[in-house]
Amino acid sequence: MRGFVTISILLVLVTSINACAQDIHGSLTGRLFDAKEQPVEGANIILTGPSIQGIRGVASNQKGVFKIFAIPVGTYQLKIEHVSYSDLVIESVLIHLGKTTDLGQIVLESGETILDEVTIKWEDPIINQTTHTISGNLKNSFFESLPTSRDYLSTITLLPRVNESVYGDAPNISGGSGSDNMYWINGMNVRHPQNAASTTKLPFNFVKEIEVLQNGFQAEYGRSLGGIVNVITHSGSNDFKADIFGFITNDFLAGEPKEIPGVEKKISDFTKYDVGVGLSGPIVKDKLWYNIAYNYINTSKMVEISGYEPDRDQTSTHILAAKLNWNVWNNTIFDLSLIADPSFHNNFGDVFSPNFRQATIKNIDVAMSEQKEGSINISFSIKKQLNKNNFIEGVFYYSNWWDNLEGKTEVGKTEPFLYDLTDFSVSGGYGIRNEIMMRRFGVRLNNTTTIKEHQLKFGIEFESNYMDKYDALIDPGIIFKTGPQNYRVIPWVVDVSPENTIPVAFIQDSWRISKRIMLNYGLRWEGQYLKGPIDSVNISILDQFQPRVGIVVNPGDVGKNKLYSSYGRYYAQFPLLETYDKLCPYYNALELYDEDPRNPESEPYEIIEWATPDKPPGVYGSEKIKGEYADEFILGYDRVIKNDYLFSVKGIYRNTKNALCNGYDDDVMKVGNPGRGILDFLPKIGHKYNALELTFGKVKGERLTGFVSYVLSKTEGNYPGFYMQDEMSSQPGNYVGFQTREQAHNSYGFLPNDNRHNLKITANYTFEFGLIIGSYFNYITGAPYNDFGPSTFGAGRNTYLVQRGTAGRLPNRWDLNFRVLYDLKIKNIINRFYLDLYHVGNPREVTMVNQVHYLDYMKYSEGNPIKNEHGVPVPNTDSANPNYLDPSAFQSPMRIRLGLDIMFN
Repeated sequence: MRGFVTISILLVLVTSINACAQDIHGSLTGRLFDAKEQPVEGANIILTGPSIQGIRGVASNQKGVFKIFAIPVGTYQLKIEHVSYSDLVIESVLIHLGKTTDLGQIVLESGETILDEVTIKWEDPIINQTTHTISGNLKNSFFESLPTSRDYLSTITLLPRVNESVYGDAPNISGGSGSDNMYWINGMNVRHPQNAASTTKLPFNFVKEIEVLQNGFQAEYGRSLGGIVNVITHSGSNDFKADIFGFITNDFLAGEPKEIPGVEKKISDFTKYDVGVGLSGPIVKDKLWYNIAYNYINTSKMVEISGYEPDRDQTSTHILAAKLNWNVWNNTIFDLSLIADPSFHNNFGDVFSPNFRQATIKNIDVAMSEQKEGSINISFSIKKQLNKNNFIEGVFYYSNWWDNLEGKTEVGKTEPFLYDLTDFSVSGGYGIRNEIMMRRFGVRLNNTTTIKEHQLKFGIEFESNYMDKYDALIDPGIIFKTGPQNYRVIPWVVDVSPENTIPVAFIQDSWRISKRIMLNYGLRWEGQYLKGPIDSVNISILDQFQPRVGIVVNPGDVGKNKLYSSYGRYYAQFPLLETYDKLCPYYNALELYDEDPRNPESEPYEIIEWATPDKPPGVYGSEKIKGEYADEFILGYDRVIKNDYLFSVKGIYRNTKNALCNGYDDDVMKVGNPGRGILDFLPKIGHKYNALELTFGKVKGERLTGFVSYVLSKTEGNYPGFYMQDEMSSQPGNYVGFQTREQAHNSYGFLPNDNRHNLKITANYTFEFGLIIGSYFNYITGAPYNDFGPSTFGAGRNTYLVQRGTAGRLPNRWDLNFRVLYDLKIKNIINRFYLDLYHVGNPREVTMVNQVHYLDYMKYSEGNPIKNEHGVPVPNTDSANPNYLDPSAFQSPMRIRLGLDIMFN
């Protein structure tokens, strides 16, 4: 008997799992009353539509409240039946991803008065009256008509406070870096496990809807100090459908890019195309549906480097999305999903670090490499509406990720990389080789209960991330030549297997206090266990309690106005890089030579060891390590104008604290929270984001819809987030912006993504004959830049010669894009033609400059540095960088993309 009970509990846990609070459906609710405003109990609610299998139903409770959970995104018909009242049919009910569609108060007519069935058409409300969360839902019908790139991430930049980054990271949301976001596809966590720098690829035509949570998340959501991007792909239906598509752009369809000073590289014969096919339909009608889609992407260009024969740089990517939907029995849904994106890059022309791209290449081996990377993600979920008041849901997901990189030629694979600072050149081999395998699995159990005017939701989660990593610089390491006989070498050999586990529990309540007031409150707890090979130095962070509270008030006409406010605390999820860099022994040092270290007989005259195989890379203080978190306050007001227009004003304040970082002092690399304990020689972490957002849009219209948004914001601090935008690198926990006492002075100021003014305009117009023209305009003020000087630490650790972000600002820039879309229908075949015009007429302004002003410091006897009153090395003016403030990137020139999508219905 005991064994049976144990097995039963395990089965419930396994079959009642949800992927980390990321809803892949929507919900529907309403309240039934009679003509005397008395609640109607026991009415049958029947939901039908092409996106669900069979019918879904529930009964109203004693308060007249009904709620149907886990409804696929789409348009439905709702029928309400009761023996004492006339049947009521509500058509065109829209269900959005991650949202609850609230039908409000529905009055049923007595059957004695009206015997015929009553049919009404439901109007999707412009304002969601139940939530304080600031979010945006992008349906495929919306973003398909606007000029975005092919990857789904480009579509989210249409939203206010979601900005494309010029630094190489993903879109920045509410002042965070791209690596601070969380990404979910079909309920699976698809953020890169090692460094959070990327996400699984997916073209926009595989996507049914995208939900972007920007601010004010409820307790079920977490792990992000940026935003949460939640994506669902298309599902099957009772009708067979097929889709064949292709897109192309090339040199002939693009303008000439501006040349970057000092870069002896020319690009020609650029072509990017992708083709694909999709199939969907029933296996068993109303019971079992399938959807499968494949996309092949090829990016190719000829690269010519001065003094060398041109060669081809090429990347091939294969994207697969598959899904099964099974109606196991009434009100029980099972989903199986697979997403994969393996790719291969044959690199010619780029060295392994962006810091060297303005150097002269002395031998081509340094710029040739091969990289294989990608992921396979699988999930299954089961959802069950137990009765009119209770719903359980669950998902299990598993992922494999890989990233293998090495030089292409024999010299590239075996010779070290040398950066010569005396003539700004690079030579040797590619310099690095890595073999990285990662895996992730996660489970969750959720329960939602409706009790009168309360909707209670609680859940538990567990996620595990594991990595086998071999990463090494070719012996003896990366070499910096700083003088005729002066060399600095950084050796690096990592062979580790770190693991992170994240348990989560939350409880929340949405309480309808009255017809006009909704209170949402809850508490979330997350633990983080960072585990290396030595049990005594593992890090456990268990005090991550996150209270959330928000209130929504509907003054005046219900549905026309909304006033809302919230407070929340949010903790970041540390990627695996935090674990291996803090807990796993490896070799990392700085070695000084007075002769060429490539000579087998040479020996360093001084070695500074930051980490060795016989000890962890850091020294830990006795104080408890704390997690990285942000406190956030929002206040907003939404108003509907003339039934078709929306005006909103929002204020956001977010303050990030307590990163887990490395610091170097007393010739020892230390690990902790900057500004306290063992790292008290560094300033406390600071990252503040303040924003005022104004939005006005025409939400409804048969012909014209569009939005205008203006954001006034300020992003300041000494910590950009997981992605180091100054260094164009994602290395969470190894923040080179300040790791030494020398770097503390002037380190607090305006951060790289501090773009004060941002104006966005989106619009699309539909003609009667099937032509759609969509446009997107963005104006953004220039980012701040720095005046960097040298430090005694070297190895890319710069000092701030003036207050961070005050050396100047880059030019303001604007960007205008169009999409022309035409549907030609022939019987049951839709031929959709795409013409995209990107960067129309833009001035191709500078987007980045070289910020390193001086390369060396003044010295007195025996080479020791001369320091100023703040302990910062005084720059040697003879070492001025000739490339200082030279442009290193420009806006892209005008480009055209052509596409054809043939859909068989």
